[in-house]
Amino acid sequence: MCNFLSVIVLKNLDVIWDYKCSGHEELISKYKLNDDEASYYLERFCRVEFIPSNLSKLRNKDDWNLDIDGNSTPSWFDKEIITNKLWIIISNMFVQEEKELLEEGCYILLDDAKIGKIRNCAIPYMTENSRIETVSGNSIISHMLGNSRIEIVSGNSRIHNMWDNSRIETVSNSRIHNMWDNSRIKNIRDSSSIGGMLDDSEVVNIYGTSNVEDMLYNSGIETMWGNSKIGMMCDNSKIESMHEYSKIEAMFNNSKIETMYDNSKIGTMHEYSKIETMFNNSKIQIMYDDSKIGDIYDDSKINEDCRSK
Repeated sequence: MCNFLSVIVLKNLDVIWDYKCSGHEELISKYKLNDDEASYYLERFCRVEFIPSNLSKLRNKDDWNLDIDGNSTPSWFDKEIITNKLWIIISNMFVQEEKELLEEGCYILLDDAKIGKIRNCAIPYMTENSRIETVSGNSIISHMLGNSRIEIVSGNSRIHNMWDNSRIETVSNSRIHNMWDNSRIKNIRDSSSIGGMLDDSEVVNIYGTSNVEDMLYNSGIETMWGNSKIGMMCDNSKIESMHEYSKIEAMFNNSKIETMYDNSKIGTMHEYSKIETMFNNSKIQIMYDDSKIGDIYDDSKINEDCRSK
């Protein structure tokens, strides 16, 4: 399983956990526990997760579920005692006030929490109206929910999921794994990338060698510069401009592109997709349905007839 919060519970009911470990196996390795089935490891420890059942009620103990990873529960396990211990761990992570700096720790941001800077932190959840001005170092934010906001994401930081109306102003050298609902990113710079965009999520500008793998539903990008690439765009997704070595492998439904410069390439465009202008060595392989192209200059090529079928 390995979800937040993943812990190891020993036979004496001590709890082992580390926010820097991504799951049970890293904990077992770090603390040199023997989990060989032949040695009946359940007589010594078990893998446990403490997971919220409702992300809008993180502050309520009764809305967290304790799950034992495995086919059986050892006879020595005391659910009530372990639940209380895990709740103490979780509740100590809550931040609901203003702080200039959070560093080297695991925190859950609630209410109107306002943080100036986080450095090398794990943030499982940002909820409600929480704010962070700068995310730096090797920080990881697993979930942005509600109206949470981040001004700048830098360093090797990662944002795993953006939901609801969450917003990020600028992402630099960092990675966004998934964007859902009405989440927004204003600027993506340098070598940043987005794993997937769904629903009405939107990116305004992408610079440098940024990369977007998937865009679905009504996602939109206004500008892409540098060596940025897009794997796929579906539904009503739109791109205003793509410069330098930008590439698009596939665009479906009503997706549109205004301008592509330099050596930009498009693999496939279907349905009502349109392109206004392509310069330099840009190429289009296939365009179907009512796709249209305004102007193509230099050594641009079209391998398949793009007229309405």
